[in-house]
Parts: sequence; structure tokens; C-alpha cells
Amino acid sequence: MQRKIALQVKSDRVIELFARDIYQSPMSLLRENVQNAYDAILMRRRTDADFEPMIDVQIESDRITVRDNGNGMTPTELEENYWYAGNSGKNTEEARNAGVVGTFGIGAMANFGIAERLVVETESAATGVRSRSSVAKADLSINQDCIDLTPLDPSGEAGTIVTAYLDADNRVDVDTGQSYIADFVSLLAVPVFVNGSNQSGRDASSLVAPPGTSWQQEGSESGARLVADVRFAVTQTGLVWIHLRNIVWSGREMVGSMTLRSDFIGRRTFRNGFGLATVTAATAYELGGIVDLMELAPTAGREALTTESMQLIQSMLVEVDEVISRLLAPRPECDASTSFMRWVVDHSKYELCDRLKIATQSEDDRLELAFVRSDSERKYRTYAGGDRRLISQLVNEESPLLLYARYDPRRSCEREYIARFCVDHVSEIVDEPQVTELLASDEAAERAILFRVEYVLKNDYLLACDVRFGHISHGIPVFVESADPKIMITVERDLNAVELMASLFDNEYAAFGAMVADFVRSVVYQRVANYVPSSQTHGTEAFLKMVRKNREPFEYERGDIEEFPELAFWDDVRNHRMGVAEAIERTMGVSRRDVQVLDSTSAATMGEVLPDVAANQAAIGATQNGGEAMLEPLPAISRSDVNCTAKLLTIPESESDLAGYRCFLALGEKARRDRAEFFLQAHTTSIVWGGQRVLFVFGHRSGEFGLYY
Repeated sequence: MQRKIALQVKSDRVIELFARDIYQSPMSLLRENVQNAYDAILMRRRTDADFEPMIDVQIESDRITVRDNGNGMTPTELEENYWYAGNSGKNTEEARNAGVVGTFGIGAMANFGIAERLVVETESAATGVRSRSSVAKADLSINQDCIDLTPLDPSGEAGTIVTAYLDADNRVDVDTGQSYIADFVSLLAVPVFVNGSNQSGRDASSLVAPPGTSWQQEGSESGARLVADVRFAVTQTGLVWIHLRNIVWSGREMVGSMTLRSDFIGRRTFRNGFGLATVTAATAYELGGIVDLMELAPTAGREALTTESMQLIQSMLVEVDEVISRLLAPRPECDASTSFMRWVVDHSKYELCDRLKIATQSEDDRLELAFVRSDSERKYRTYAGGDRRLISQLVNEESPLLLYARYDPRRSCEREYIARFCVDHVSEIVDEPQVTELLASDEAAERAILFRVEYVLKNDYLLACDVRFGHISHGIPVFVESADPKIMITVERDLNAVELMASLFDNEYAAFGAMVADFVRSVVYQRVANYVPSSQTHGTEAFLKMVRKNREPFEYERGDIEEFPELAFWDDVRNHRMGVAEAIERTMGVSRRDVQVLDSTSAATMGEVLPDVAANQAAIGATQNGGEAMLEPLPAISRSDVNCTAKLLTIPESESDLAGYRCFLALGEKARRDRAEFFLQAHTTSIVWGGQRVLFVFGHRSGEFGLYY
């Protein structure tokens, strides 16, 4: 037969799950009970302003007790509000005017997340009636009489004592509990004692202290929707601190204050001094600190704010950013604040950049943008690049050079300010070089240079190109343009190296070819390196296979032993035809024959072997970079027509070095045979030494491989 059955609910388990789901932390019962105590004090203060409020919290591992001398509760209020989940006696106009924090009416349930029994003893300030109510979690039953309510003799002291007895599986750490509740009550004007220590009575300015200030100011400030009395401070490094009180938002007076600082971690919210939640919000100055406003509303149970409260904080911080920016703009400290510059860029408020400083041709001299703006009788130039060699060429005392910052947001502030307010007397130097004039090559020496440059690029670098003379902006020696199927190379005609090559062609032709080859290697190659075919850029396939073998000089496979016939006798050792002692002695003999000895007869100077190299490099170095050592990957200096038996070439101290080096080692025969292809390609050289070992590291231009010895 069909029949109906009951939906059964295990009340204590449901309430436990309810409490643990609503409240994020077992410590929430501590926060909820202290919050209720604070609200009770606020309610009593509405009718009795002369009483001395107090909250006392005792935290033990197995119990938590919260005592207050607030307005207390009558037995009816206990039954209809405290023990009635979802109902609250604080959800009234009178309670809201008192400034209460909680209005959800579920605080009692928070205890049963970790408590096995709850006892509430209370005496009403209005009626003087005292009573005790209690219940064990195991006895909880929904809509059933399960809570003991016992009348007590009045004591004459209004207030409430809530004691939560914790179950064995949910003991609390006393120190953790003290630290937890201290964060919520630190700003309360009501004394809150936690295990005998007063944790309240702090001022927001003590928790978010002003920094060591360079300048500070007080006054009334306003924005589109914000009006407030503001105390503002800033350090020399641009760190800001701001305190706002007497706040009016969108024409509505708001109770509370905001204390913020740009290096303070966390943004803590409060309602009438009681802690709510730590929130996130976007702010140009990365402001952290304390927002204590009555308009902030917590969500039920959890340490979070409602969506409306979050939106309010975000909107207010946007205007606080604007107030800070206006206060900071007239001050020299703004030049140290990246946050200020970022705000200016985001809001296009470039008129606030008067006090920002821009670098000049002198590294120690920086000018305020307002000065540049006012100095309209002088013609300024700006440069956005970072080439110090070019900057030195652009120096002109009659037309000072202003150097834009390399990075945003300062760079954008400088450029936009000058574009808007200084356009009549400040011109920008185009950062990209360009050919300003093409020149005909009528003289034989000039035509010979162009032909020889093309020849070297084609034969040594497999690069098809057309080469011409011209004049190039920015003092650039070589300008390269892509012109399929060839590339077009323009060489600055006024280079000292060009004059030297022309002189050699007319007067010492034997040295002409080497000079052009050095010019291409040192000057032209850097500009055309990206156009060099991959067969040169990455080396031959055979060479790559060789360098990618995972070998060390002292580790060889058996198949390679024929390269070292002197070591073949180790097969006799393995086959027991020779003793180990004899093999070691023979090995040491091989090692001795492999030692390289350098003495005065095996060394020579660079000038003795290659007299033109040092002179060529000196001329080309001055052309290329003012004599500074070039550390980019470059092809080797090649003199294949010169024979030399020296193992070591040196440059005396009395002569100029060669690209920073004064000592050059000859390749051994095996290295020359196996790896000469590598050394003719563009590569870098690094040397590391220590003790009796020297390590030479050669890196290929492609960055894909290298060699070391």
C-alpha cells in the first residue's frame, strides 16, 4: 500500500555543516561573539552615555568566553532573536543609528562549527531581568524545544556572558586566537581585554603611520564626488601617505575615515571601528591601509564585503588617486614617483608634469619641464635614443639636447608634455638614421674601394650587394637597405678610414686589399650580419656535426683510437699482454710529447708579422666607435697570404691594443685542420683563468654553439 514517510533531519549535524559553510574559519565564533558584544555596547550607549563599556575575552584551548556590559537581553529577546536563526533584534532603525556592525541574526549558530556546548548568561539593562540559556550540539533539534532557559537572580550589572565549550577535535591555539581577534578590535574605542591584555584603543595613524616625510600638508580637498579634510605627506622618494576624514561622497556625509599609504601591505576594512575584511582594489599609488566607514557592509558570516561595498571602495580610491596626484604635482617629489607618472599617462593629465625633470646632454644636469616650457627664447632639441656616441656628436651649447627617458611612464610624460606645451621651440631629432645625400664616385680610388668592398662581401660572406658613397645622418658610418635580390649599402664618404684606403690605393697598393678587408670585417659586417646567408651564419653541416659531438678531450670512443696510435697499447693492457705500470709509463711519455713549450724563439710581436693590422684597426676603430673596444661577434682578421711560425703574437704596451687584446695564440695543427671554418666566421672570445689552467671560450654569432679550449 502507498504511504507517506517523514523527511528526517539530524539537527546537530545540519547546524554544524551550516556554521562551517557560512563561516570560513573556526575562529569565526570568536569574532561573532565579540562583534555581538560590541553591538550590545553601542545599543546601550544610545540610552546611557555615562556607563563605562568593556569587553573581556578569555581564550583557553577548550573554551572561549566573551563578556560585555552592553544592553543585555530579556528572556523574550533570547528566544525570539538570539536563538532564532535568521532573526535579529539589531535590524532596526534604532540599531542602525547606533552604528551596529551585524544585522544578519545568525551569530549564535557560528559557535557550533567547533563548539559542543554553548552557554549564554545575560541581564537586560532595560528590565534588570537575568537569565541563562544553554544547549549541547548533540541535543539541537529544529523547531523542537531543546534549549534550556533558566531565570537567575539579577546582579545589577547589565551585559552578556557567552561561553563556548569546544569539542575534543576542535581545540584552539591560544596565541593564534589572541592574534586573530586583535586584528578586528584594534581600532575600537571600547576597551577589549583578551586574556588580560587590552587589544583595542589604537588610532589608524598608529597602525598606518606617516613615513619620514619630505613635505606634508593639511586642508580640504574635493573631486568629482569626493569632499574631505585631508592630511597628506610624501617622502623624497615619492612614497605617499594620506588621511581623509569628514568625508562627503556624492553629497552624502559618511561616518568614518580612510588612512592609506603607498607601501603598506593589505587594505583592511572596518565598520565603526570593528574589523571586517581585507579587500583588493585597483589604485595607481598601490595604496594599502585602513578604510573605516559605516557604509561598508559585511556578508553573512564570511570575512568579506558586499558587492556594493566593494564598488564604493573602488570608486572612492579612484578619486583619492586624483587628489594625491593634484597634491603631488606642484612638488619636486613627484619626479621620484613612478606611480604619479603612471596616473598622468592613464588620465592624460600632462599639464601636471611641470616639476618632472628631463635628462640633458650632460649626465649630471636635468631640467624641469616647466623650465623648458618657459625658456621659449632658446631652441631645444630632443633625442629618444640611447646611443652615447651619437649623443656626444649632437652636443650643441646653443641648442641644448634633451634626452627622453628610455622607459615608460616617464618617457610618455616627457614626450607628451613637450608636444603639447613646447612645440614652438623644441624639435625632435629623428632616431632612425637615413641617407641624406648620394655621391657620385668619379675618382679611381673611390671606385676601387666600392668594388673591393663588394668583392669581399661576395667572396668572404656570400653576400650579393651594391655599394655606394653618400652622407648619412647621426654620424652613422654605414647604412644598409634591403633591395631584393641584393641589398644596398651606403658608406659615409667622409670617414677617416675611407681617406686612408684611398691613400693606400694611390701610394701603397700592396696594403690596400688588407685595409679594405679589415674595414669590411670591423665596420660593414656589423650592419649586414643579418643578411649573411645561413651557410655562413650557421656554418657548414659537416662543421655542426663535429661540434655537436658530446666529447671531452680526454674521452674517446674505441673507433677513434686510430687518431692516437701512441695510445693503442692500452688494448694490450685490456688483453693482459702488458702490465698497468708499463702502460702508465708509456702514457706519460705520450703526454710529455704533447706539451707545448713557449719561449722567446716561439713568440713575436704583431708588428713584426702583420705590420698593417694595428694601423688599420686604429683608423677603423676611430671611425666605428671612438676607439672603444668592440665586443660584438666579428669574423677573424684574415691574412691567408702571410706565413708565420710563431706560436704567440703580442702587442707591446707602447702600442695600441687590437680590439682590447694584446696576446694572440696560434691554433694547433689539429685545431686548424678541424675547426678553422669556425674561427673565420663571426664569433666572440672570452678568457677565464685561474691557477695553472686557462679556458678559452669562443661563441658563434648564431648563439647556437661554440668551442672551448
